[in-house]
Amino acid sequence: MQINRPSQIAIFFISLVVILAGNHLLPLLDWDEANFGEIAREMVITGNYLEPQVAFEPFYEKPPLFFWLQSISMHFFGINEFSARLPVALFGALTLLLIYRIGARETGHYFGVVWAIMYAGSLHFLYFKLGLIDPVFNYFIILSIYYLFKQEKLLQENQNARSEALLVGLFAGIAVLIKGPVAVLIIGIIWLVRLMFSNVSTKKVIGLSLLSLFGGLFFLSLWIVPLMISGKTAFFEAFFLYQLELAGGQIEWHNQPWYYHLVALIIICFPASILCWPYLFKRYARAQANWDFYMSSVFWVVLIVFSLVNTKIVHYSSLCWYPITYFSAQLSYHQFTSKQFVKRRYMGWGFLFIGGILAIISLAVPIIMNSEELKTQIISQIKDAFAIGQISTHVYWPISLALIGGSFLIGCLVLSIFQLRRKGSSAWFWLLLLTFFFAQAAYFLLLPKVTEHTQNRFVKKVEEIDKSKGLQYNLDFRTYAILFYGQFKPEDKKIVLKNGEVYTFKMPEKNMMNWATETSSKKINKDFYLWVKRADINLDSTWQKKETYSGYTLYEKEAIRR
Repeated sequence: MQINRPSQIAIFFISLVVILAGNHLLPLLDWDEANFGEIAREMVITGNYLEPQVAFEPFYEKPPLFFWLQSISMHFFGINEFSARLPVALFGALTLLLIYRIGARETGHYFGVVWAIMYAGSLHFLYFKLGLIDPVFNYFIILSIYYLFKQEKLLQENQNARSEALLVGLFAGIAVLIKGPVAVLIIGIIWLVRLMFSNVSTKKVIGLSLLSLFGGLFFLSLWIVPLMISGKTAFFEAFFLYQLELAGGQIEWHNQPWYYHLVALIIICFPASILCWPYLFKRYARAQANWDFYMSSVFWVVLIVFSLVNTKIVHYSSLCWYPITYFSAQLSYHQFTSKQFVKRRYMGWGFLFIGGILAIISLAVPIIMNSEELKTQIISQIKDAFAIGQISTHVYWPISLALIGGSFLIGCLVLSIFQLRRKGSSAWFWLLLLTFFFAQAAYFLLLPKVTEHTQNRFVKKVEEIDKSKGLQYNLDFRTYAILFYGQFKPEDKKIVLKNGEVYTFKMPEKNMMNWATETSSKKINKDFYLWVKRADINLDSTWQKKETYSGYTLYEKEAIRR
C-alpha cells in the first residue's frame, strides 16, 4: 500500500507540538518520573553513563538506554522537566507515525490516518507528556513484532527474510536495553504462538531466530562490553541477579486484584476501549501471515501475563494500547468506508457509563474543593493524616473549572443517545474529538490544581532551601523529588558530627529514624532539613518543626559550627 509523505510529516509534527505543549506545567511526579529524571541527572553530574545510579548508589532495576536519552536531552536543554520529558515526547510523535505507516502498508492510507486519530483521541495519549519508560519501550516492542510479522509473510512467499530477522533481534535488543528482560518474555511468547499456528517451516523459523538472537546480542553488547572493559563486572552481575529476583516475583509492590489491568485499560483507553471488542474476540486466519492475528496476540499475551504477576502498575499493560486502538480503528474505518452502522448497543451504554464516570469526577472535584463545607465532610471520613494534609492544602479552584466535566458529560450523553438510536455512524469520531479536548483541558487546567495539593508546594520549598547551607532528606517514606529538585550531590551523602565522626547516609535510609529520634547529642556541621509525611513521628527537641507543604512537614536541625 502507498504511504502518503505529507500525511507522515503532518502526523509527526502536529502530534509533537501537542505533546510538548505545557509539558513543564507539572513537576516530575513521584515515584517513577522523578526517579528516572534523577538517574539521568546523576549521569550528567558524574559522567558515569555505564552504571545507572540513584542517590549516587547503584540502581539495578532498569538498564541505561532510556536514561541515556534523558541525559542527552539535559546536556542540550538543562536539567529540568522539559528535558526529562523530551525523549518521550519525540517517541510519542514517532509512535503515531509508526501507527500510520503500519496501517497504511497493511490496509491503506485512510486506515492509517484513522488508527493514528484513534490513538491520539484516547485518554492514554496524555502519557506522552510524562517522562516514563513504557512509551519508548513499547515503540521498539511493536517494531520488533512487526518485523516478526513481515518475516513470516516473506517466508510464506518463499522469499529471503534475513534482513527482517535481523531487525526483529535488533529492536528487541533495544527494548531490553530500555527496560530489561521483560522484552524477551513478551516477544518470546508471541514468537511461540506464531510457531504453533503458522504453516511456515519450523526449521526456517528457528534458523532465522538465531539471526534475530545475534542482532539482539549485538546491540546489548554496546553496553555490556564497555562495562566489562572498564572493570565494572560487579555491577553487571548485581544487575543480572536483581533481574532474576524480579522475574521470580521475589520483589513486589502494588498488589492488585487479577482484573486490575482489564479495568484500567477500559478506562485509560476510552473511547477506543468501547469500540474494539467485536474485533478482539474475532477468529483470525492463523495459517497465513495476518497482522490482525499479531495484534490480537499482543493484547491477550500482555493482558494475561501482567494480570498473573503480583506487581500491577497501570502502565505495565500499556502495550495493549496498540491493539485496542487498532481494532477500534477497524470498526470505525468500516463504518467510514461502508457508511454502514455497526449495531452494538453496548457501545452507546459504554460511552455514557465510562465517559460519565470521568465527567462526573472532573465535574465534582472543582465543586468539592471550592466548598469548605464539602471538604470538611470528606476530611472527616479520612483517617490518613497525610491525605488530610494534602486535601486541606489551600488551593483556589475557580468554579468555572466544573465546565470541563460538565461539557464532557453532556457530550457523552448526546453521543450515546445517537449510538443507541443507531443514527450516528460518525459518533466515534466526535467522541474521539470530544475526549481529546477534554484530556487536554484536564491536563492544562485540572491537573496543575491537583498537583498543588499533592506535590507542587513541597517541590517549590525543596527548590527554595539554600543548598549551600544545608541538606535535605526524607524520613520514613520514599521520594526522588528531593534528590532532583534539591540538586543532591555526592558530597551530600556525608555529614560531620560534633565529635568529628563522619556519618554517611544511604538512600533509602532505613536507619534514618533511629538517627533522627535517638538523641540530641548528634550535632552536625550543616543545617539539616528533614521531610516527614507521618503525623505520629516524634523528633527530639533539637528538631524545629516548620510548616507543612502539600501534606509534607518540614523539620530543621540547625548546624553547630565549630
